[in-house]
Amino acid sequence: MNETDRAVMIEPALAAAAAGDGFRATGLVRELLAAGQPLAEHWARLTRLCAELDDDDAALGAARCLWQQTPKSVPTAFILARALEATGRAEEAVAVLAPAARAGQLSLMELYRLSRMLMFAGRLDEAEALVRGLLEQEPSNPSLWERYAQLHDFRAGEPEIDRLHRLQHELANAPFGSRIAAAWALAKAVSDCGDDAGAATVLDYTAALRRESLRFDPDALDAAANASLAALDDTQLAQAGDPEHRSARVVFVLGPPRSGTTLVEQILSRHPRIAGGGELKFLPLMRHALGDFTRSSLDAFVAGRGQRGTDPWDGIRERYLALGDERFGVGACFTDKMLTNHLRLAVIRRAFPRASVVRCRRDPLDVAWSLWRSSFGADTPWIADPAWIARYIVAYERVMDQWAERFPGWIVNVDYEDLVADPDWEIARLLRACGLEDDPATRHPERSGRAVSTLSFAQVRRPIGTGQVGAANRFPYASRGLREALERSGLRYRE
Repeated sequence: MNETDRAVMIEPALAAAAAGDGFRATGLVRELLAAGQPLAEHWARLTRLCAELDDDDAALGAARCLWQQTPKSVPTAFILARALEATGRAEEAVAVLAPAARAGQLSLMELYRLSRMLMFAGRLDEAEALVRGLLEQEPSNPSLWERYAQLHDFRAGEPEIDRLHRLQHELANAPFGSRIAAAWALAKAVSDCGDDAGAATVLDYTAALRRESLRFDPDALDAAANASLAALDDTQLAQAGDPEHRSARVVFVLGPPRSGTTLVEQILSRHPRIAGGGELKFLPLMRHALGDFTRSSLDAFVAGRGQRGTDPWDGIRERYLALGDERFGVGACFTDKMLTNHLRLAVIRRAFPRASVVRCRRDPLDVAWSLWRSSFGADTPWIADPAWIARYIVAYERVMDQWAERFPGWIVNVDYEDLVADPDWEIARLLRACGLEDDPATRHPERSGRAVSTLSFAQVRRPIGTGQVGAANRFPYASRGLREALERSGLRYRE
């Protein structure tokens, strides 16, 4: 097959993507995969296309074909490794890159990316040692310092803390991204040391940089919540789903970031019947059919398919579960921890009425404090202001409260404080509510070997404990603005 023939074969997928039909585009890629087409270097383009369309599994399939059909090289190894990482296979990603790393063939940037894969794979000591070595080569690299701070627990008197203080002056005129990375690393260091006043100063400075560099409309939080709640007056929601077609294979885990969702998913994934899915993009992949998931777009979807004489949600359910079969095995049960799915509860209710929906709750001050200290990126600009954080929590909980009120018993509540104080009781209750038999393995989520691709990657490697309860109270000065914002928003927190 020549290059012209290969270009012709991938054109339908590219055209479907250009027309906005991402699901058809990735479906056409799957047809090429199933046929075993020898597309050689063209698989790289299809890998990028599928990743841009949020279909990580199709991207991985294309990346595997690229790896098999082209000469082995560092660039193709990284394409495959990043596709593996995106589907929760960080350990496999590390294995793909290991030969090139041992041979000294990776650049500093490539080694930096490898450190992330090691981190998510739970190989924290190796990741920290790698980053420390890279800092010896580039001691003023803010991205390396940010990664080092993610991995390292600082203690007072460490020379790295003085180095981070000096770095703030060296980067005074650097781009915002570099200054934010270095400032956050210093904030992490002084917080680790329990320096309340120092944490207040540096966290405020980091937030100011974020506000200056990112644009954010706080009203968007309320608008998204209102759009989700508008579906509550749909009378068909109460009767959603024919029992013969219901699927209990999925456990949706919801809650604001830093509310314990990763811990809950890690517990569930230790059960022999449940695979941990992480933040699956399966529902966002349906946006061509379901639009922006608002009431009007869902009504249009139902109207467009209701005349065919079948349940319009059958197709959505089948597409979603087919993606689950591809990722976890045919018929497997799994978790979906995409936290923005709280805005898609109308779809979940209609397509998966028997699915378990677990709501993680945590003291709002501890949630706010953890968010304030986090190294989230541009996709969460609302962490740059205490008022915005409070507004986010209010909007999230308002959505969950009203859906829970509308459908009593549908949503399972898990309170973080209760879970870590009495894990045996709370885990048994959670499993019963999800229709699962008890299993002792669930009491030891720290023993899980699965990759964890959230900021809780280190915390969930430790046994369940109460160490993070009331964390904000150890920083009364640094958390003062958060307390005031929560109080103005009407959120009650533990003193």
